[in-house]
Amino acid sequence: MGVVFSKVLTYVYRIFLAREFGAEIYGYFALSLAIIGLFMVFAKAGIGAGLTRYLAVFRGEGKEYKSKHLLGFSFRFLAISSFIMIVLLLLLVAPLSMKVFQEPGLKFYLYALSFLIPLS
Repeated sequence: MGVVFSKVLTYVYRIFLAREFGAEIYGYFALSLAIIGLFMVFAKAGIGAGLTRYLAVFRGEGKEYKSKHLLGFSFRFLAISSFIMIVLLLLLVAPLSMKVFQEPGLKFYLYALSFLIPLS
């Protein structure tokens, strides 16, 4: 049920953005989300899948101390990798928007949405 609600909400906000702000603004927004999504993939580095597996293994074996250590390590790793990806994105905003996409208006959206990286 949550997936359906999420999909419906996504379509509603996309239609709203396209109608209220126009195709150009919606294009900048969508492209920015795609670029930030790539940075999120590298920031997460597959930690979620590994965390799920090893938490189950450690808890099944009764090794709660390893579970706690794993959670702490994962949190620190994700915080550091997210920070690195934000810094990298902020350094690459100008080259990405001007040289790769030739869209100066993209800069604002990349700067504004870069805070989403740690939320992934």
